[in-house]
This record gives sequence, C-alpha cells and structure tokens, in this order.
Amino acid sequence: MASAWATGSLTARRSGLFREHLAQAGAVDNLFARFDKHLTKAGYLAMGGQIVDATIVAVPKQRNTDDEKADIKKGRVPQAWQDKPAKLRQKDRDARWTVKFSKAKPAEEGKPKQVDIAVPAFGYKNHASIDRHHGFIRGWSVTNAAAWNGAQLERVIRPQRQAIPRLAAPIFLQLGSLRHRAAH
Repeated sequence: MASAWATGSLTARRSGLFREHLAQAGAVDNLFARFDKHLTKAGYLAMGGQIVDATIVAVPKQRNTDDEKADIKKGRVPQAWQDKPAKLRQKDRDARWTVKFSKAKPAEEGKPKQVDIAVPAFGYKNHASIDRHHGFIRGWSVTNAAAWNGAQLERVIRPQRQAIPRLAAPIFLQLGSLRHRAAH
C-alpha cells in the first residue's frame, strides 16, 4: 500500500504545510523544549545517551533543462517558471542530489566477492537525535540531501540535552563533530 505522501492525499499535504509553517516560525525548538518539560515532569529524565543518525528521504526527480538547473543552483526562479505559477508550485527547488554508499556483505566462501554500491538519490535528509534509553526524539533537522551530516550535529544535540552522543552513525564522527564534542 502506498503511503499518504506518495499518493498526494490532502492530509499529507496539510501535514507537510503545517511542518513547513512550524519551521519558518522557528517553533520547532520551542516544541522540543515544551516536550522536554513534560517528560521531566512525568519522571522521564532523558539523559541516557543519544543516538544520532540521518535518513535520506527521496522526492520525485525534477526534469529541468540545463538553464533551469543553473538558475536553481544560483537561488533564482527560472524565467520560464515565473509566468506559470502552477508549474512553479510543482517544482522542488530545495531538494538536491547526493550519492548513498552501501557496503557489500562479505561473500560466503567459494562465492565471488560482492561489490560495494553507490546509489544516487534526490531529496532531503532527516537528521534526528533520540534518547538511547527511552527512544524519545530529542532533536531534529531537515536539510537537502547533499548537506554534510556533521554540520547538523549542533542542530540536533543541544548542551542542555547532553553534549556527547553515546551512539552515532559513523559519518557523524568525522572531524567536525569531534570539534563540536570537544567544545562542549
């Protein structure tokens, strides 16, 4: 069964619009702070370490001309779209391409060695931090798919929550995140 988002249902559109309005208003941090307050009041002290990871969320691929692509990269709306508001609404100008690498499983003895693969993906990344003990979402951020994961660490982990994650995806343990951990 297809998800509501993939089928374009009205509910999915409204929830996406609601999420966008929350982000534009800067209300996401306030909501997480209020959630933390209610958790603490209920006796849940979510300080059991954090798990940090990012997930690529694919969106429909855009079919743009080279000139349109150049305008989008420069942050401009292509001229051909300005006169067609319906076409402009259907174009996603914030999503970007990235390559997701997957390691091959070790081959069984006597079978040919498997090859690592690289899969191109177009869309966004959801960066999230959850409490290791309780499983509560502690911080969240969305970027285009090409954004570097380590740069999002400061957005998903706040000093009042816990400065050092206990478990993190390997990409988060690069130099930038190590500097962040040392500074806090």
